[in-house]
Amino acid sequence: MQSLLRRPMSTSANEKLEELKRQLLNRSRELNAMEPNQKLRLLDSRRNDMLRMRKNGIEPLSGNRHLALYHQRGALYQSVSRDGGLTWEPEREICRLDGTYPCEPAMIRSPDGKQIAALCRENNRVLNSLLLTTDDEGATWSAPRELPASLTGDRHLPRYAPDGRIVCPFRDMADGSPTKGDFVAWVGTYDDLANLREG
Repeated sequence: MQSLLRRPMSTSANEKLEELKRQLLNRSRELNAMEPNQKLRLLDSRRNDMLRMRKNGIEPLSGNRHLALYHQRGALYQSVSRDGGLTWEPEREICRLDGTYPCEPAMIRSPDGKQIAALCRENNRVLNSLLLTTDDEGATWSAPRELPASLTGDRHLPRYAPDGRIVCPFRDMADGSPTKGDFVAWVGTYDDLANLREG
């Protein structure tokens, strides 16, 4: 049996690999041309942003783009990459609420792929966890809405089950909950999530 690693790459795969190599080389040349203090500022800002980004904080978009959501300075921000994550557009604030701290965004698409929902922890514990939605792949976002207590907590990780329902494990932080502080799972449909139902 021939090893998959030894198979010759297709022409399109070779072209993509060569383009990626060119992009990396160009980026390397740009970094080498920078003054040392510029490099440190760039690396420090990117390191801090990446520390706030979680696996489900990056969503593939149409046109080979990627949307990243993350938190910093008491707000949620987004950035878009058009080259597979090598470079990112300037960040844009998408959610800030006085007295609250939305953070740890976790994204999931609607079953038809037309909407992206972002579940967010509210770290000041003033509100329940929050939900934002976009119908245009991050060009605009809805105002944040409070999720029900059954979805209030930290580190949401929504995924689709084989039957089409969402299973979302998270750490329960709802006031008065007998499982507060424990990891639990919410089960419901995307429609339940989008309409703020208990599941």
